[in-house]
Amino acid sequence: MVPQTEGFNKVYSFSVLAIVLLISIATQWQQKSIGYFFGFAGLGAMKGDPKFEISTAYPELNQYYGLLVGLCYSLPYAISGLYAGSLTKTGNRKLMMITVVTLLSLFQISTGVFNSFLVLAVFRFLHGAVSSATKPLAFSLVADYFP
Repeated sequence: MVPQTEGFNKVYSFSVLAIVLLISIATQWQQKSIGYFFGFAGLGAMKGDPKFEISTAYPELNQYYGLLVGLCYSLPYAISGLYAGSLTKTGNRKLMMITVVTLLSLFQISTGVFNSFLVLAVFRFLHGAVSSATKPLAFSLVADYFP
């Protein structure tokens, strides 16, 4: 039950909560997407086509998959997460969330546009660093709208 306080707009607050939930789901999907795509095997004409199989597009992925989804993503996520929490106190949280979501989308799209394993690793690193800001921002936005 949401408490009724002066200046509390229930519809707007629940709208913010729904948006934050969708952002959290999208961020989790983006984080796990490389695992889904790596396991995909094309059928028929798609079989072995680098446009449909990431393992065919990046042969190095078979050897460095653990490094790419583990260290390249988790290390910057853990380190940046320490600073992201303190940044939520200093700036406009809505603007920060919009910036984070925009950057995450650009990084995710860029991993599919460029055909280089090194670029893929760099964008995974950057995605991990930026996506760590979504949780502190989400918690503080919810706390702002649910007194």
